[in-house]
Amino acid sequence: MKKVFMTCYGGGHVRLIEPLYQHLKVFYDITILALTSAGDYLDAKGVPYIRLSDFPELSTSKVVSYGRQLSADMEPSTVVPYKETVVYMGCSYTQLIEEHGEEEAALRYEKSGRRAFLPTKALRFLLDKFSPDIVVTTTAPRGELASLVAAKQLNIPTLCIANGVWVRGTAGSIGLVGIARQQLSDIICVCAAPVKDMLLSDCPDYVGKIMITGSPAFDFIKKLERKEFNANDTKVILFADWYLPVYEGTKNYPDLRRALRNELDRLAFKNGWKILFRPHPNQNYAYDMYENIEVSLPSEPLHDLLMEVDVVVTSVSTVGLEGRIAGTGLVSVENTVYSEECSYAELGFSTGINSVDELEAAIESELGKERSMSKLYDGVAAENIKHIIDELLN
Repeated sequence: MKKVFMTCYGGGHVRLIEPLYQHLKVFYDITILALTSAGDYLDAKGVPYIRLSDFPELSTSKVVSYGRQLSADMEPSTVVPYKETVVYMGCSYTQLIEEHGEEEAALRYEKSGRRAFLPTKALRFLLDKFSPDIVVTTTAPRGELASLVAAKQLNIPTLCIANGVWVRGTAGSIGLVGIARQQLSDIICVCAAPVKDMLLSDCPDYVGKIMITGSPAFDFIKKLERKEFNANDTKVILFADWYLPVYEGTKNYPDLRRALRNELDRLAFKNGWKILFRPHPNQNYAYDMYENIEVSLPSEPLHDLLMEVDVVVTSVSTVGLEGRIAGTGLVSVENTVYSEECSYAELGFSTGINSVDELEAAIESELGKERSMSKLYDGVAAENIKHIIDELLN
């Protein structure tokens, strides 16, 4: 049986990989490397996986020492074991020192934090150990990107699946454009034609290597049925919250998410809307100060909920795209660092806003549109991707 090695972070990345694993496990011997909160999600689904901290060879005294130092300043996670954080940080920082020296490594980490990491050495160790026939990732930076780089160094075929619509690299990610330009993936799978077109406009030499397969994370949505709506129903707005880093020279401003939350709380009271705040799985959140909203936890089923939602508000969350497939309206915040990578509005999927003052009108505009489930791709994404893996392996 051919061997497949998958690497994924938490959030939308593992939600793509897990249903793909369920479809492929009958045909291939699969190993999943779970990074950050991916392990917690896979535990809930009963899916086996490995972590970096499972391998004593990676937990050298130097790695553990650096990992503990760097982890000391991090907020404790409720979903990522401390030992895993130590090994992940330690492996990444140790490689940074080996490549650039202690002084330069310290400067790079001080300036960029984890964006400075690319732990290819740890990933090469794992690929050597498991000897897969193909490596499959989504488009996350650091560990997932390192898997593609290490696989290419070892002449292992690679497949990258876009977990959303984010094409151009920023905020520490080289994006699909960088993956294409560096020839890191033999095939790139995207969820819709506009994403393929945008990627080809930046990387015309990659023609024939970009396939519209859809996303396994969306297959389940296509099987559901939307609730019957009528004009007198209370409008349901879902705010898909996200972690918004603030980097020097970007368009972000520190209070953006707070301002959005405040405005949504006000609109819930003013317009009688039911507004749900849903934090990102990796996000620390506190919503106690908002009196007029309800909270939808990441642990609660999302897709059935989307069938009852009128409009999703977000910037980068893949919940926005899932909402569009489910037939919701979409309002996207366009003046963040993520907008430079790609834009729901630019792709024609949303009403974009550049300030909180535009939020109410944008939601009203989306509420006025006809609700219908969106068909972004043909067939079943997991099966479409399986066909590509079969071709790469044969």
